[in-house]
Amino acid sequence: MASFNKFINSIIADKNSGKAFELFCKQFLETSPKYIDQFEKVWLWEPWPNKWSYDKGIDVITKYKGRDTCCALDPLAMVRVFEFMEDP
Repeated sequence: MASFNKFINSIIADKNSGKAFELFCKQFLETSPKYIDQFEKVWLWEPWPNKWSYDKGIDVITKYKGRDTCCALDPLAMVRVFEFMEDP
C-alpha cells in the first residue's frame, strides 16, 4: 500500500488535482474519527450558501458543532505548510 504522502503527492502532481484534493479533504473531514465530532457540516466553496464571490483560495468551509462559527480552509496550502515543517 502506498504511503499517505505518496498518495497526496500523486494528487498534487496531477494537472487537474485541485478539485480532486478538495473533494478528498471534504470527505476526510466528514468521516475521520478525529474530526467527525468537531464539525456539523463541511462544504466545498461553490455550494457553500454564504459564499460572497468566486474561489479566491478558500476551498473548504467547516461549521463547528454547537457553535455559529465556521472555519475557511485552503487544504493545499496546509499540505505545503506541513511539508515545510517536516523538512530538515
